[in-house]
Amino acid sequence: MKSFVIKSILSTGSILTLVSVASADTINVVDIVPLGQSLESGRNAEPSIAVNPLNPLQMVAGAFSSTANGNDNNTLFWASNNGGSTWSSYGNLPTDDKTLAWRQDGVAPLAAGLHCISCTANSFVTSLNTYSGNGTNFGAPISPITGGLDQPWLRTGASGKTYMTYNDLTNYPAASASIRVSSNNGATYAQPILLDTAGKPAGGQDAPSVRSAVNGQTVYAAFTRWGTETDSANGDQHFANSQVVVVKSTNGGTSFSPGVTAATTNGLFANVSDTPLTFGHSRSSSDVAIAVDPNNASRVIVAYQNEVGQESGVVQLHVIESSDGGATWTNKLTTAPSVRAGFPGLSILNNGSVGLLYLTYDPATQMQSQHFLTTSNDFATTTDTLLGREQNITFFLGDFYDLTSVDNTFYGTFSAWNVDDGTQAYFPTISYQRSYTGTPGTADFALPVSGSVDPFFFSDTVTTAVPELSTWAMMLIGFTGLGYMAFRRKSIPAFA
Repeated sequence: MKSFVIKSILSTGSILTLVSVASADTINVVDIVPLGQSLESGRNAEPSIAVNPLNPLQMVAGAFSSTANGNDNNTLFWASNNGGSTWSSYGNLPTDDKTLAWRQDGVAPLAAGLHCISCTANSFVTSLNTYSGNGTNFGAPISPITGGLDQPWLRTGASGKTYMTYNDLTNYPAASASIRVSSNNGATYAQPILLDTAGKPAGGQDAPSVRSAVNGQTVYAAFTRWGTETDSANGDQHFANSQVVVVKSTNGGTSFSPGVTAATTNGLFANVSDTPLTFGHSRSSSDVAIAVDPNNASRVIVAYQNEVGQESGVVQLHVIESSDGGATWTNKLTTAPSVRAGFPGLSILNNGSVGLLYLTYDPATQMQSQHFLTTSNDFATTTDTLLGREQNITFFLGDFYDLTSVDNTFYGTFSAWNVDDGTQAYFPTISYQRSYTGTPGTADFALPVSGSVDPFFFSDTVTTAVPELSTWAMMLIGFTGLGYMAFRRKSIPAFA
Protein backbone atom coordinates (compact mmCIF):
# COMPACT_ATOMS: atom_id res chain seq x y z
CA MET A 1 0.00 0.00 0.00
CA LYS A 2 1.29 3.45 -0.91
CA SER A 3 0.60 6.88 0.41
CA PHE A 4 1.83 10.16 -1.00
CA VAL A 5 2.55 13.15 1.22
CA ILE A 6 2.89 16.69 -0.05
CA LYS A 7 5.88 17.78 2.00
CA SER A 8 5.83 21.47 1.16
CA ILE A 9 3.97 24.00 -0.90
CA LEU A 10 5.81 27.25 -1.48
CA SER A 11 3.87 30.21 -2.79
CA THR A 12 5.49 33.29 -4.25
CA GLY A 13 2.88 35.35 -5.98
CA SER A 14 1.21 32.97 -8.44
CA ILE A 15 4.05 30.44 -8.60
CA LEU A 16 3.52 27.15 -6.77
CA THR A 17 6.14 24.48 -6.26
CA LEU A 18 4.98 21.03 -5.13
CA VAL A 19 7.42 18.44 -3.86
CA SER A 20 5.97 14.94 -3.48
CA VAL A 21 7.70 12.04 -1.79
CA ALA A 22 6.51 8.43 -2.13
CA SER A 23 6.58 6.39 1.04
CA ALA A 24 8.60 3.16 1.17
CA ASP A 25 6.61 0.31 -0.31
CA THR A 26 6.56 -3.33 0.72
CA ILE A 27 5.20 -5.84 -1.78
CA ASN A 28 4.88 -9.46 -0.76
CA VAL A 29 5.81 -11.97 -3.47
CA VAL A 30 4.25 -15.45 -3.45
CA ASP A 31 5.73 -18.52 -5.13
CA ILE A 32 2.61 -19.87 -6.85
CA VAL A 33 3.63 -23.57 -6.95
CA PRO A 34 1.57 -25.24 -4.15
CA LEU A 35 2.72 -27.65 -1.47
CA GLY A 36 1.40 -30.69 -3.32
CA GLN A 37 3.68 -29.91 -6.27
CA SER A 38 6.84 -29.36 -4.22
CA LEU A 39 8.81 -31.81 -6.39
CA GLU A 40 7.80 -30.06 -9.61
CA SER A 41 10.96 -28.91 -11.41
CA GLY A 42 9.85 -27.71 -14.85
CA ARG A 43 10.84 -24.43 -16.43
CA ASN A 44 7.61 -22.54 -15.74
CA ALA A 45 8.14 -19.57 -18.04
CA GLU A 46 5.89 -16.97 -19.68
CA PRO A 47 3.39 -16.54 -16.82
CA SER A 48 -0.11 -15.12 -17.29
CA ILE A 49 -2.77 -14.05 -14.80
CA ALA A 50 -6.54 -13.51 -14.87
CA VAL A 51 -8.45 -11.83 -12.01
CA ASN A 52 -12.22 -11.86 -11.56
CA PRO A 53 -13.29 -8.21 -12.01
CA LEU A 54 -16.36 -8.76 -9.81
CA ASN A 55 -14.57 -10.73 -7.09
CA PRO A 56 -10.81 -10.09 -7.20
CA LEU A 57 -10.22 -12.68 -4.51
CA GLN A 58 -10.59 -15.19 -7.35
CA MET A 59 -7.76 -15.54 -9.83
CA VAL A 60 -6.06 -18.05 -12.12
CA ALA A 61 -2.40 -18.05 -13.16
CA GLY A 62 -0.61 -20.21 -15.70
CA ALA A 63 2.92 -20.87 -16.91
CA PHE A 64 4.47 -22.57 -19.94
CA SER A 65 6.45 -25.59 -18.72
CA SER A 66 9.46 -27.33 -20.26
CA THR A 67 7.89 -30.78 -19.83
CA ALA A 68 6.32 -32.43 -22.90
CA ASN A 69 2.59 -32.93 -23.36
CA GLY A 70 2.04 -34.77 -26.66
CA ASN A 71 3.19 -32.60 -29.57
CA ASP A 72 3.24 -29.58 -27.26
CA ASN A 73 4.72 -28.57 -23.96
CA ASN A 74 2.75 -28.63 -20.74
CA THR A 75 1.04 -25.52 -19.41
CA LEU A 76 0.25 -25.67 -15.70
CA PHE A 77 -2.51 -23.58 -14.14
CA TRP A 78 -3.19 -22.63 -10.54
CA ALA A 79 -6.13 -20.94 -8.82
CA SER A 80 -6.49 -18.75 -5.75
CA ASN A 81 -9.69 -17.87 -3.90
CA ASN A 82 -8.11 -15.59 -1.29
CA GLY A 83 -6.49 -12.85 -3.35
CA GLY A 84 -3.30 -14.75 -4.13
CA SER A 85 -2.22 -15.69 -0.61
CA THR A 86 -2.44 -19.42 -1.40
CA TRP A 87 -2.79 -21.38 -4.63
CA SER A 88 -3.97 -24.83 -5.71
CA SER A 89 -3.77 -26.77 -8.97
CA TYR A 90 -6.16 -25.78 -11.76
CA GLY A 91 -5.12 -28.53 -14.16
CA ASN A 92 -2.99 -28.31 -17.30
CA LEU A 93 -3.23 -27.99 -21.08
CA PRO A 94 -0.96 -28.98 -23.96
CA THR A 95 0.15 -25.68 -25.55
CA ASP A 96 3.06 -23.97 -27.26
CA ASP A 97 1.97 -20.53 -26.07
CA LYS A 98 -0.85 -19.45 -23.76
CA THR A 99 -2.64 -16.42 -22.38
CA LEU A 100 -5.33 -15.71 -19.76
CA ALA A 101 -8.13 -13.20 -19.14
CA TRP A 102 -11.32 -13.20 -17.04
CA ARG A 103 -14.78 -12.62 -18.47
CA GLN A 104 -16.07 -9.18 -17.47
CA ASP A 105 -19.32 -10.69 -16.20
CA GLY A 106 -17.26 -12.59 -13.63
CA VAL A 107 -18.50 -16.02 -14.74
CA ALA A 108 -15.22 -17.74 -15.63
CA PRO A 109 -11.59 -17.30 -16.66
CA LEU A 110 -10.67 -17.78 -20.30
CA ALA A 111 -7.46 -19.28 -21.66
CA ALA A 112 -6.10 -19.41 -25.17
CA GLY A 113 -3.28 -21.68 -26.27
CA LEU A 114 -1.42 -22.72 -29.38
CA HIS A 115 -1.47 -26.40 -30.32
CA CYS A 116 1.25 -27.64 -32.68
CA ILE A 117 -0.22 -29.35 -35.75
CA SER A 118 2.91 -29.44 -37.91
CA CYS A 119 6.00 -27.81 -36.52
CA THR A 120 9.52 -27.88 -37.95
CA ALA A 121 12.58 -25.70 -37.59
CA ASN A 122 11.60 -23.66 -40.66
CA SER A 123 7.80 -23.66 -40.58
CA PHE A 124 4.91 -24.32 -38.26
CA VAL A 125 1.15 -24.76 -38.45
CA THR A 126 -0.76 -24.28 -35.23
CA SER A 127 -4.29 -24.30 -33.91
CA LEU A 128 -5.19 -21.43 -31.61
CA ASN A 129 -7.82 -22.69 -29.17
CA THR A 130 -9.89 -20.86 -26.57
CA TYR A 131 -10.85 -22.61 -23.31
CA SER A 132 -13.36 -21.66 -20.60
CA GLY A 133 -12.75 -22.44 -16.94
CA ASN A 134 -15.26 -24.67 -15.15
CA GLY A 135 -14.27 -24.14 -11.53
CA THR A 136 -11.53 -26.76 -11.27
CA ASN A 137 -9.78 -26.64 -14.66
CA PHE A 138 -10.26 -25.64 -18.29
CA GLY A 139 -12.70 -27.59 -20.45
CA ALA A 140 -12.48 -28.76 -24.05
CA PRO A 141 -11.15 -26.36 -26.70
CA ILE A 142 -13.63 -24.12 -28.49
CA SER A 143 -13.41 -22.01 -31.66
CA PRO A 144 -10.06 -23.28 -33.03
CA ILE A 145 -8.18 -20.96 -35.41
CA THR A 146 -5.56 -22.51 -37.69
CA GLY A 147 -2.49 -20.96 -39.31
CA GLY A 148 1.12 -19.98 -38.73
CA LEU A 149 0.19 -18.22 -35.51
CA ASP A 150 2.34 -16.99 -32.64
CA GLN A 151 2.05 -15.42 -29.18
CA PRO A 152 -1.71 -15.01 -28.55
CA TRP A 153 -2.86 -12.38 -26.05
CA LEU A 154 -6.36 -12.20 -24.52
CA ARG A 155 -8.23 -9.22 -23.14
CA THR A 156 -11.96 -8.95 -22.41
CA GLY A 157 -14.66 -6.29 -22.50
CA ALA A 158 -18.32 -5.85 -21.62
CA SER A 159 -21.17 -7.85 -23.18
CA GLY A 160 -19.05 -10.92 -23.89
CA LYS A 161 -16.44 -9.12 -25.97
CA THR A 162 -13.15 -11.06 -26.15
CA TYR A 163 -10.11 -9.71 -27.99
CA MET A 164 -7.44 -12.12 -29.24
CA THR A 165 -4.33 -10.43 -30.62
CA TYR A 166 -1.58 -12.55 -32.16
CA ASN A 167 1.17 -12.61 -34.75
CA ASP A 168 0.01 -14.31 -37.97
CA LEU A 169 2.98 -15.56 -40.01
CA THR A 170 0.86 -17.60 -42.42
CA ASN A 171 1.83 -15.44 -45.38
CA TYR A 172 5.39 -14.54 -44.35
CA PRO A 173 6.98 -12.24 -45.44
CA ALA A 174 4.12 -9.85 -44.83
CA ALA A 175 2.54 -7.71 -42.17
CA SER A 176 1.47 -10.00 -39.36
CA ALA A 177 0.00 -8.11 -36.35
CA SER A 178 -3.60 -9.35 -36.16
CA ILE A 179 -6.71 -9.48 -33.97
CA ARG A 180 -9.88 -11.56 -33.78
CA VAL A 181 -12.92 -10.36 -31.86
CA SER A 182 -15.59 -12.49 -30.21
CA SER A 183 -18.97 -11.24 -29.00
CA ASN A 184 -19.79 -14.41 -27.03
CA ASN A 185 -16.86 -14.92 -24.65
CA GLY A 186 -14.69 -16.75 -27.16
CA ALA A 187 -17.27 -19.29 -28.36
CA THR A 188 -16.88 -17.93 -31.90
CA TYR A 189 -14.72 -15.22 -33.43
CA ALA A 190 -15.29 -12.86 -36.34
CA GLN A 191 -12.92 -12.94 -39.29
CA PRO A 192 -9.35 -11.82 -38.54
CA ILE A 193 -8.43 -8.17 -38.85
CA LEU A 194 -4.91 -7.30 -39.99
CA LEU A 195 -3.84 -4.41 -37.77
CA ASP A 196 -0.77 -3.50 -39.84
CA THR A 197 -2.19 -2.04 -43.05
CA ALA A 198 0.97 -0.32 -44.32
CA GLY A 199 2.16 -3.17 -46.56
CA LYS A 200 5.06 -5.55 -46.09
CA PRO A 201 7.40 -4.44 -43.29
CA ALA A 202 11.04 -3.98 -44.26
CA GLY A 203 11.92 -6.59 -41.63
CA GLY A 204 9.58 -9.15 -43.20
CA GLN A 205 6.99 -9.15 -40.38
CA ASP A 206 5.81 -7.36 -37.29
CA ALA A 207 7.46 -8.19 -33.96
CA PRO A 208 5.96 -11.14 -32.01
CA SER A 209 4.17 -9.10 -29.31
CA VAL A 210 0.78 -7.67 -30.27
CA ARG A 211 -1.00 -6.24 -27.23
CA SER A 212 -4.43 -4.69 -26.65
CA ALA A 213 -6.22 -2.52 -24.07
CA VAL A 214 -9.97 -2.02 -23.67
CA ASN A 215 -12.18 0.76 -22.31
CA GLY A 216 -15.82 0.19 -23.26
CA GLN A 217 -16.18 0.49 -27.02
CA THR A 218 -12.66 1.92 -27.34
CA VAL A 219 -10.02 -0.70 -28.10
CA TYR A 220 -6.32 0.00 -28.66
CA ALA A 221 -3.65 -2.36 -29.96
CA ALA A 222 0.10 -1.85 -30.12
CA PHE A 223 2.87 -3.65 -32.01
CA THR A 224 6.30 -3.01 -33.48
CA ARG A 225 6.61 -2.87 -37.25
CA TRP A 226 10.10 -4.17 -37.92
CA GLY A 227 12.42 -2.04 -40.04
CA THR A 228 15.48 -3.03 -42.03
CA GLU A 229 17.03 -6.22 -40.68
CA THR A 230 20.69 -7.01 -40.08
CA ASP A 231 22.04 -10.08 -38.33
CA SER A 232 25.12 -10.20 -36.13
CA ALA A 233 27.62 -13.02 -35.93
CA ASN A 234 26.17 -14.36 -32.67
CA GLY A 235 22.64 -14.69 -34.04
CA ASP A 236 21.15 -11.43 -32.78
CA GLN A 237 18.72 -9.75 -35.14
CA HIS A 238 18.53 -5.98 -35.43
CA PHE A 239 15.71 -4.01 -37.08
CA ALA A 240 16.74 -0.40 -37.57
CA ASN A 241 14.09 2.30 -37.97
CA SER A 242 11.28 0.17 -36.63
CA GLN A 243 7.95 1.78 -35.78
CA VAL A 244 5.90 1.36 -32.61
CA VAL A 245 2.39 1.41 -34.06
CA VAL A 246 -0.86 2.03 -32.17
CA VAL A 247 -4.24 1.34 -33.79
CA LYS A 248 -7.65 2.24 -32.38
CA SER A 249 -11.24 1.07 -32.62
CA THR A 250 -14.22 3.09 -31.35
CA ASN A 251 -16.82 0.45 -32.20
CA GLY A 252 -15.77 -2.42 -29.96
CA GLY A 253 -13.28 -3.91 -32.38
CA THR A 254 -15.50 -4.14 -35.47
CA SER A 255 -12.98 -2.01 -37.35
CA PHE A 256 -9.71 -0.24 -36.60
CA SER A 257 -8.27 3.04 -37.81
CA PRO A 258 -4.96 3.03 -39.69
CA GLY A 259 -2.01 2.86 -37.36
CA VAL A 260 -0.29 5.88 -35.85
CA THR A 261 3.48 5.76 -35.35
CA ALA A 262 3.77 6.41 -31.63
CA ALA A 263 7.59 6.12 -31.64
CA THR A 264 10.53 5.10 -33.80
CA THR A 265 12.77 2.43 -32.33
CA ASN A 266 15.51 -0.04 -33.15
CA GLY A 267 13.74 -3.38 -32.99
CA LEU A 268 15.54 -6.51 -31.86
CA PHE A 269 15.16 -10.25 -31.51
CA ALA A 270 17.54 -12.69 -29.84
CA ASN A 271 16.65 -16.36 -29.55
CA VAL A 272 20.05 -17.29 -28.11
CA SER A 273 21.89 -16.89 -24.81
CA ASP A 274 24.37 -14.40 -23.38
CA THR A 275 24.65 -12.00 -26.29
CA PRO A 276 24.58 -8.18 -26.26
CA LEU A 277 20.81 -8.33 -26.79
CA THR A 278 19.77 -10.95 -24.23
CA PHE A 279 18.94 -10.87 -20.54
CA GLY A 280 21.71 -13.33 -19.83
CA HIS A 281 20.30 -16.71 -20.80
CA SER A 282 16.84 -15.27 -21.54
CA ARG A 283 15.95 -13.87 -24.93
CA SER A 284 14.53 -10.40 -25.54
CA SER A 285 11.58 -10.75 -27.91
CA SER A 286 8.57 -9.38 -26.00
CA ASP A 287 8.94 -5.69 -26.68
CA VAL A 288 5.67 -3.81 -26.16
CA ALA A 289 2.80 -3.30 -23.67
CA ILE A 290 -0.24 -1.01 -23.65
CA ALA A 291 -2.82 0.22 -21.12
CA VAL A 292 -5.81 2.57 -21.26
CA ASP A 293 -7.18 4.60 -18.37
CA PRO A 294 -10.47 2.97 -17.23
CA ASN A 295 -11.98 6.42 -16.64
CA ASN A 296 -10.55 8.23 -19.67
CA ALA A 297 -10.50 6.40 -23.00
CA SER A 298 -8.33 9.15 -24.49
CA ARG A 299 -5.47 8.48 -22.07
CA VAL A 300 -3.35 5.57 -23.28
CA ILE A 301 0.17 4.51 -22.27
CA VAL A 302 2.65 2.30 -24.16
CA ALA A 303 5.93 0.73 -23.08
CA TYR A 304 8.38 -0.36 -25.79
CA GLN A 305 11.91 -1.68 -26.09
CA ASN A 306 14.78 0.01 -27.91
CA GLU A 307 18.30 -1.09 -28.79
CA VAL A 308 20.73 1.83 -28.54
CA GLY A 309 23.34 1.17 -31.21
CA GLN A 310 23.87 -2.21 -32.81
CA GLU A 311 25.63 -4.71 -30.52
CA SER A 312 26.24 -1.98 -27.92
CA GLY A 313 24.63 -4.09 -25.22
CA VAL A 314 22.26 -1.23 -24.33
CA VAL A 315 18.59 -2.21 -24.37
CA GLN A 316 16.14 0.22 -22.75
CA LEU A 317 12.43 0.53 -22.10
CA HIS A 318 10.59 3.73 -22.94
CA VAL A 319 7.16 4.63 -21.58
CA ILE A 320 5.15 7.04 -23.72
CA GLU A 321 1.73 8.56 -23.14
CA SER A 322 -1.07 10.06 -25.20
CA SER A 323 -3.85 12.17 -23.73
CA ASP A 324 -5.68 12.69 -27.03
CA GLY A 325 -6.64 9.16 -27.99
CA GLY A 326 -3.31 8.20 -29.57
CA ALA A 327 -2.92 11.17 -31.93
CA THR A 328 0.21 12.55 -30.24
CA TRP A 329 2.72 10.99 -27.83
CA THR A 330 5.10 12.18 -25.11
CA ASN A 331 8.00 10.24 -23.61
CA LYS A 332 7.45 9.86 -19.85
CA LEU A 333 10.13 7.42 -18.72
CA THR A 334 13.34 5.79 -19.99
CA THR A 335 15.18 3.07 -18.09
CA ALA A 336 18.87 3.44 -17.26
CA PRO A 337 21.38 2.42 -19.96
CA SER A 338 23.50 0.49 -17.44
CA VAL A 339 21.01 -2.41 -17.40
CA ARG A 340 19.04 -4.09 -20.17
CA ALA A 341 15.29 -3.78 -19.64
CA GLY A 342 12.36 -5.68 -21.13
CA PHE A 343 9.31 -7.93 -20.51
CA PRO A 344 7.04 -4.88 -19.95
CA GLY A 345 3.59 -5.20 -18.39
CA LEU A 346 1.38 -2.11 -18.01
CA SER A 347 -1.89 -1.32 -16.25
CA ILE A 348 -3.79 1.77 -15.03
CA LEU A 349 -5.94 1.84 -11.88
CA ASN A 350 -9.33 3.50 -11.42
CA ASN A 351 -7.60 6.36 -9.57
CA GLY A 352 -5.27 6.96 -12.53
CA SER A 353 -2.13 5.42 -11.02
CA VAL A 354 0.10 3.60 -13.50
CA GLY A 355 2.00 0.36 -12.90
CA LEU A 356 4.93 -1.00 -14.94
CA LEU A 357 6.26 -4.52 -14.35
CA TYR A 358 9.59 -5.23 -16.03
CA LEU A 359 12.80 -7.28 -16.06
CA THR A 360 16.37 -6.00 -16.01
CA TYR A 361 19.72 -7.66 -16.59
CA ASP A 362 22.98 -6.15 -15.36
CA PRO A 363 25.87 -7.34 -17.57
CA ALA A 364 28.39 -6.16 -14.97
CA THR A 365 27.02 -8.38 -12.19
CA GLN A 366 25.24 -10.95 -14.39
CA MET A 367 22.11 -10.58 -12.28
CA GLN A 368 18.50 -10.51 -13.43
CA SER A 369 16.00 -8.43 -11.47
CA GLN A 370 12.23 -7.98 -11.47
CA HIS A 371 10.88 -4.51 -10.76
CA PHE A 372 7.48 -2.95 -10.22
CA LEU A 373 7.32 0.79 -10.87
CA THR A 374 4.30 2.92 -9.99
CA THR A 375 3.35 6.56 -10.32
CA SER A 376 0.27 8.43 -9.15
CA ASN A 377 1.17 11.84 -10.58
CA ASP A 378 1.77 11.10 -14.26
CA PHE A 379 5.47 10.23 -13.79
CA ALA A 380 6.40 13.42 -11.95
CA THR A 381 7.61 11.00 -9.28
CA THR A 382 7.84 7.21 -9.33
CA THR A 383 8.31 4.37 -6.87
CA ASP A 384 10.41 1.46 -8.17
CA THR A 385 10.16 -1.66 -5.99
CA LEU A 386 12.56 -4.58 -6.31
CA LEU A 387 10.56 -7.82 -6.40
CA GLY A 388 13.43 -10.26 -6.88
CA ARG A 389 17.00 -10.71 -8.07
CA GLU A 390 18.63 -13.87 -9.47
CA GLN A 391 21.93 -15.08 -10.85
CA ASN A 392 22.24 -15.70 -14.58
CA ILE A 393 21.80 -19.44 -14.15
CA THR A 394 21.12 -21.54 -17.25
CA PHE A 395 17.36 -21.17 -17.57
CA PHE A 396 14.87 -19.62 -19.92
CA LEU A 397 12.14 -17.17 -18.86
CA GLY A 398 10.30 -17.10 -22.20
CA ASP A 399 8.97 -13.90 -23.71
CA PHE A 400 6.84 -11.94 -21.25
CA TYR A 401 5.46 -11.12 -17.81
CA ASP A 402 1.83 -10.17 -17.13
CA LEU A 403 0.14 -7.35 -15.22
CA THR A 404 -3.53 -6.47 -14.76
CA SER A 405 -5.65 -4.51 -12.28
CA VAL A 406 -9.09 -4.32 -10.69
CA ASP A 407 -10.29 -1.09 -9.09
CA ASN A 408 -7.21 0.32 -7.27
CA THR A 409 -5.14 -2.87 -7.01
CA PHE A 410 -2.47 -4.19 -9.37
CA TYR A 411 -2.03 -7.95 -9.86
CA GLY A 412 1.14 -9.24 -11.51
CA THR A 413 3.05 -12.41 -12.23
CA PHE A 414 6.64 -13.08 -13.27
CA SER A 415 8.90 -16.12 -13.63
CA ALA A 416 12.28 -16.44 -11.94
CA TRP A 417 14.78 -18.86 -10.42
CA ASN A 418 13.33 -20.13 -7.15
CA VAL A 419 16.29 -20.88 -4.83
CA ASP A 420 16.14 -17.92 -2.43
CA ASP A 421 19.39 -18.58 -0.58
CA GLY A 422 20.54 -14.97 -0.84
CA THR A 423 23.05 -15.87 -3.56
CA GLN A 424 21.34 -17.77 -6.35
CA ALA A 425 18.21 -15.67 -5.79
CA TYR A 426 16.95 -13.06 -3.37
CA PHE A 427 13.39 -11.84 -2.80
CA PRO A 428 13.01 -9.00 -0.27
CA THR A 429 9.60 -10.30 0.87
CA ILE A 430 8.61 -13.83 -0.10
CA SER A 431 6.05 -16.51 0.81
CA TYR A 432 6.65 -20.10 -0.32
CA GLN A 433 3.99 -22.78 -0.58
CA ARG A 434 6.53 -25.38 -1.72
CA SER A 435 8.12 -27.35 1.10
CA TYR A 436 11.56 -26.05 2.04
CA THR A 437 14.12 -26.08 4.82
CA GLY A 438 16.02 -23.20 6.38
CA THR A 439 15.10 -19.54 6.11
CA PRO A 440 14.35 -17.76 2.81
CA GLY A 441 17.06 -15.27 1.91
CA THR A 442 19.78 -17.07 3.87
CA ALA A 443 22.44 -19.65 3.00
CA ASP A 444 20.63 -22.53 4.76
CA PHE A 445 17.53 -22.22 2.53
CA ALA A 446 16.91 -25.30 0.36
CA LEU A 447 14.10 -26.76 -1.75
CA PRO A 448 13.43 -30.48 -2.28
CA VAL A 449 14.58 -29.95 -5.90
CA SER A 450 17.93 -28.54 -6.98
CA GLY A 451 16.25 -25.43 -8.32
CA SER A 452 13.97 -24.46 -11.18
CA VAL A 453 11.94 -21.62 -12.67
CA ASP A 454 8.68 -20.84 -10.87
CA PRO A 455 5.88 -18.34 -11.48
CA PHE A 456 5.56 -15.71 -8.75
CA PHE A 457 2.56 -13.54 -7.86
CA PHE A 458 2.25 -10.11 -6.26
CA SER A 459 -0.44 -7.50 -5.72
CA ASP A 460 -0.19 -3.82 -4.82
CA THR A 461 -2.99 -1.50 -3.74
CA VAL A 462 -2.56 2.23 -4.33
CA THR A 463 -5.05 4.06 -2.15
CA THR A 464 -3.71 7.58 -2.55
CA ALA A 465 -3.03 9.61 -5.64
CA VAL A 466 -1.63 13.12 -5.83
CA PRO A 467 -4.20 15.57 -7.26
CA GLU A 468 -3.42 17.64 -10.31
CA LEU A 469 -1.69 20.97 -9.83
CA SER A 470 -4.89 22.83 -10.66
CA THR A 471 -6.65 21.15 -7.71
CA TRP A 472 -4.02 22.38 -5.26
CA ALA A 473 -3.99 25.79 -6.88
CA MET A 474 -7.72 26.13 -6.29
CA MET A 475 -7.27 25.12 -2.65
CA LEU A 476 -4.64 27.79 -2.14
CA ILE A 477 -6.37 30.73 -3.78
CA GLY A 478 -6.15 33.63 -1.36
CA PHE A 479 -3.29 32.08 0.63
CA THR A 480 -0.21 34.20 -0.06
CA GLY A 481 3.10 33.94 1.66
CA LEU A 482 2.28 30.36 2.68
CA GLY A 483 5.45 28.74 3.95
CA TYR A 484 4.51 25.23 4.90
CA MET A 485 1.53 22.95 4.65
CA ALA A 486 1.25 19.18 4.79
CA PHE A 487 -1.62 17.23 3.31
CA ARG A 488 -2.46 13.55 3.23
CA ARG A 489 -5.17 12.37 0.89
CA LYS A 490 -6.80 9.00 0.33
CA SER A 491 -8.61 7.78 -2.76
CA ILE A 492 -8.36 11.08 -4.63
CA PRO A 493 -8.27 10.52 -8.41
CA ALA A 494 -5.05 11.65 -10.00
CA PHE A 495 -6.78 12.79 -13.14
CA ALA A 496 -10.09 14.52 -13.70
